[in-house]
Amino acid sequence: MIFVVMCVALVVERFFDWSHVRRWGWFTGYQKWLSGYFTSKSDYVALVVVLLPLILGVLMLDLVLRGAFYGLLRFVFESLLLLYCLGPQNLWANSIACANAESDQSVDQNELTATFGVVMGTEGACQKLSKGIFVGANDRVFAPLFWFLFLGPVGAVCYRSLSHIRESGGGVAQRAQVVIDVLNWLPARLLALVFGLGNHFTAVFHCWRKQVVAGLQFNEQILADCGAAAFPVANDIAGGGLKIKQKINLLDRSLVIAVLLVAIIRFLVI
Repeated sequence: MIFVVMCVALVVERFFDWSHVRRWGWFTGYQKWLSGYFTSKSDYVALVVVLLPLILGVLMLDLVLRGAFYGLLRFVFESLLLLYCLGPQNLWANSIACANAESDQSVDQNELTATFGVVMGTEGACQKLSKGIFVGANDRVFAPLFWFLFLGPVGAVCYRSLSHIRESGGGVAQRAQVVIDVLNWLPARLLALVFGLGNHFTAVFHCWRKQVVAGLQFNEQILADCGAAAFPVANDIAGGGLKIKQKINLLDRSLVIAVLLVAIIRFLVI
């Protein structure tokens, strides 16, 4: 059932923008309230204290729903939870908006800048945007799916919770970043390699094998480099909007291939 839940969540995320229902403001308040009782403890202890109630709550609810109505309620619960843990912004909606930004002046440039950290039309914007899209494909979509596949709902909840904690500032945020880097190490390298199965495998594999054993600090770089290597030099003559749309098509192919490969590996190993 886990694989079916993943497929449903991926299809919904691809074709529908549910970003407006992913409200994580409650988590910020919850984190501050709970962390206030453990200010004298180490940052890692505070991190565990924040995550543990969520883990236990998700585990208990998932167990309670097991078998109820032939598993239908559990399927609905896991599907909604996984959708909630993707994002928080929709990668495809943001990327398509960026592709249209050059010709459509009505596009909110401030929103695009906040999403990918680039200003369309400036020097090097296309390269920075490409990196943001490839890194976002892992952080927003593939890594949560990966850990959901191996750890169930707990994996997706932990990953997205840590992503929000690292934005809160302070020592706990730094520790959350370390854990996120560890969780991203394997998914980032798997997705980077799959970019080659989506397009121009020889160039991608040549780039991938030079960085595959690199440290945690190279998680984003291997995604950006392998994503760029998936496109022949001749494609540089294409306009900025067309380049972005080509990268969106690559993500569509790569994410489907990656999910299938990870699912096969899981069922062969476990």
